[in-house]
Amino acid sequence: MTLEQRAVHCRAIASRGGQATYRAHGHEHMVRIGKRGFQVALELGWGAWLWQTRFSLTYEARFGPPRPQPEQTERAREAGRVRAAARRRYTALGACSWPGCTEQAQHRHHLKGVRVHDANEHVVAYCLVHHTEAERAKRRQRRESRQAGNGEGD
Repeated sequence: MTLEQRAVHCRAIASRGGQATYRAHGHEHMVRIGKRGFQVALELGWGAWLWQTRFSLTYEARFGPPRPQPEQTERAREAGRVRAAARRRYTALGACSWPGCTEQAQHRHHLKGVRVHDANEHVVAYCLVHHTEAERAKRRQRRESRQAGNGEGD
């Protein structure tokens, strides 16, 4: 692996790690990490270098205050209640429904999309591996449909 290939690889995995952290912990956590990293850089003596090369203003003056998170609205709370009621109607998860698989199911897979009513015949239970495989196949089918130009992929 060349040095340039390694750099591309490292940037890609760092980006995925940052995205996973953001999904797991949210915006405020990422703000705290950034501020702490900036503080450590200053404490390690990189302050003069940062000042000369990157910043003539403070971090918040340059990028503004942290973005406020949207408030939980009544509409969002009601949507959450509807989703929870739908989940309660599902049968308990047993073994994976994939032919030949004996793993414990972890995910409910909607056969006709989530907008079709939530009856149990429209939902199958898959283990993580087969749920991922089914989702990839569904996305691949949508992408191929869009590329074919018939517009049914959306």
